[in-house]
Amino acid sequence: MKRHILLILILLLALPAAVHADDFRCLEGATNPGPRQNNAFIRACVNPKNDLYHGSVWRWYESGSLGAKEFYNNGAAEGEWSAWHENGKPYSRGSFKSGKKLGLWKYWDESGSLTTEVAYKPTGNIYVLYYPSGSRKATGLTLRGKKIGKWSYWDTKGQVKATCDFAKGLFALPDRPCQIIAEELAPKGYSRPIPSASLEPHGKAVLKIATESYLFQVPEGWQADVTAGLEDGVQLALYPQGGAWRGPTPNIYVRALFKDGRDFKTVVASESESFEQNVADYKEQRVKKGLTNSAHAVLAKTIKYTTLMQTDSPFAIVSSNTRHEMLAFLDASDQTVLLLVLTCKTQKEFKESRPAFSSLVASVQTPQEAMGN
Repeated sequence: MKRHILLILILLLALPAAVHADDFRCLEGATNPGPRQNNAFIRACVNPKNDLYHGSVWRWYESGSLGAKEFYNNGAAEGEWSAWHENGKPYSRGSFKSGKKLGLWKYWDESGSLTTEVAYKPTGNIYVLYYPSGSRKATGLTLRGKKIGKWSYWDTKGQVKATCDFAKGLFALPDRPCQIIAEELAPKGYSRPIPSASLEPHGKAVLKIATESYLFQVPEGWQADVTAGLEDGVQLALYPQGGAWRGPTPNIYVRALFKDGRDFKTVVASESESFEQNVADYKEQRVKKGLTNSAHAVLAKTIKYTTLMQTDSPFAIVSSNTRHEMLAFLDASDQTVLLLVLTCKTQKEFKESRPAFSSLVASVQTPQEAMGN
C-alpha cells in the first residue's frame, strides 16, 4: 500500500504546477464536458449555438502530458494562456484581450531556458532575446510580426555583433548588418514600408510609402479619414459625409502592395488568389483595364462575396452578409502597387458610389506629376 501511495505522489509531482482540474471553467451557455471527453488530446468548452470555443480549452500530447491551457470568449482568445513542452517544461505564458496578445509574454526552450520576452503594444511589440546562459542576445521592435525601428544584436561575450535601423519599414536591406539581423533573429525578415497618410488643403489627401508619395482628390460629398482605420492596417479611409469607417455606409480604403521583384500582373494575380481563398461565394463579375489621368496602368474588378468570420478555434463562420466591391489595382511605381477598394452592403449603394470611386482612382498622382500639371 505504501508503495502505491508513493507512486501516486511521484506522478502528481511530475505534472506541471499549473495543472489543476478546478481551473477548467466554461462560460455561461457552453457545454461542460468531462475530462478529455472530446477526443484523446483535447477538452474544450463549446457554445452549442455557434460551435465556437467558449471557456477553457486544454490540450495534451499523445504521450499524455499537458500541452496547453487556453481560454476563449465566443471564439476569441481571452485571459491568461500557458503552454508546455512535452517534457513538462514551460513553453509560453501570457495574456490575450479580445483575441490579441497583450502585455508581457515569455517563451522558453525545452531545457527550461528563457529565450524571448515580448511586450505586446498596439504601437509595436518590444522584443528581448536571450542566450541559453541568460545573457541578452538582442533587442528591437516589431509591428504585425515584422521588424521595424532600431535593433541591436550582441554575441555571447556581450560585444555588439550588428545594429540596424529598419525605420518604418524598408523596400530593401541597406547593408550587411541589417541582413544579419533580418536573417538570424526571430521573427525572421523585416517590415516592408508602413504607409502613413495626412490631409491637405482643398480636399486632398496624401499617402506616403517610404520615399514615395501619392496625392488623392477626395470625391465631392465624401470625407477622408487618416485615423479610423489604423487598427485594421488602413491608413487612408473614405466614406460619405456623416458616415463612418466600418459603419453602415459605403467605405473606400487604400492599401499598398509591394512588388518584391514581381511585375504588376503577378502582384494582381497573387493578391486576387489570396483574397478569393479567404471568402465564400466569390464571384468576379467584371474586369476592366485602363490608365489614370497620370498614365498609371490600372486594372479594375467588380466582385461579390460572402464574408467569413475567422476565430481562434478550428471553425470559420460564414456570415449572411454579402459584400459588393470594386477593386482598382494601380501600377504606382517600380516598388509599389496601390489597391483601392470600394465596399458596400447593397447593390444600390454600390451603384450610387461607383462614380465617386472612379473619380478617386483617376485622381491619383505623385507630387511631381501634380506640379507638372
